[in-house]
Amino acid sequence: MQSAVIAAFFHCCSSNRNLMHGQCPDGKDSWCRYRRALSDKKHYLEKSPGLPNSVMKVIKATYLELCDKNLLKKCLHGMTQNNNESFNNVLWTILPKETFVQQKTLFLGSYIAVLLFNSGYLGLLPTFNYLKIPIVPLTLKKYMGIDKEL
Repeated sequence: MQSAVIAAFFHCCSSNRNLMHGQCPDGKDSWCRYRRALSDKKHYLEKSPGLPNSVMKVIKATYLELCDKNLLKKCLHGMTQNNNESFNNVLWTILPKETFVQQKTLFLGSYIAVLLFNSGYLGLLPTFNYLKIPIVPLTLKKYMGIDKEL
């Protein structure tokens, strides 16, 4: 577990200029998109700018302290993912907290967030059909790709 947490740290620090996926798990089932692309023999373009080295140096020591085996043992009971926090992440991706929106926009964003959280992007397709929005094959292909990435 400790090596997985450390791998996640370096994964988050990675950028196109400084790939740091050496500790990420290999294979098509890896949570690391870079490693999945390698196993599929596809080109991968890092979307994240990564962390600057100055920031990485400051937080690395604290992060490694939090990777202490005694602390990590407390997480072994499982169920560490909080569904509310996960849903909130989807919601705030659609409606950033920093932007004021009217009530109708908030409701619409919430409805979309529920669809995405429960069914992924393919969950939007019945809504598009109901609204008579044509679904072209490229849309279907892209939504399937996004859902597969997540």
